[in-house]
Amino acid sequence: MDQQQEFVRKLVDVQRPLYTYILSLLPSTAEAKDVLQQANVVLLEKQGEYDPSGNFGAWAARIAYFEVLAHRKRQQRDRLYLNDSLVEQLAEEGSEILDAEDQPLRALGNCLEKLSAKDRTLLEKRYAGGLKPGRIAEEVGRSTGAISQALYRIRSTLMRCIEKSLAAEGPA
Repeated sequence: MDQQQEFVRKLVDVQRPLYTYILSLLPSTAEAKDVLQQANVVLLEKQGEYDPSGNFGAWAARIAYFEVLAHRKRQQRDRLYLNDSLVEQLAEEGSEILDAEDQPLRALGNCLEKLSAKDRTLLEKRYAGGLKPGRIAEEVGRSTGAISQALYRIRSTLMRCIEKSLAAEGPA
């Protein structure tokens, strides 16, 4: 996977936690959605500045934080906004939450890479393709029971790998 594809994958993966983070700093979902879109534009513009070995979630959260501040400045006349020091405190706490949410995703990505191509293909057919085990069995010429058992084994392997990875990484 080239760097641009990897960047886009990371950007897609961080959308939900990034939206939650932004929403924690703003009073409405509409504003949070607007700021998320603006943050996405800035993230794409600054793609060349991202260090692939760094923490993407933390980097994205920092950019989103500055977009929240810019939005607040534009909307300063509204008295419903929190003071800047409180927003900064919430941003720090939200960034920690975002990083904690990013850990399982990173672990899943690393564990998926450790699977065989055959196992990844089965997972893709089941979850990305939305196929039932019976349909997959027809496609690959195996029994439904064998496919169900293989999927169970793969999921168990992934769970053990993720748990091991998270335990080794420790709390965020």
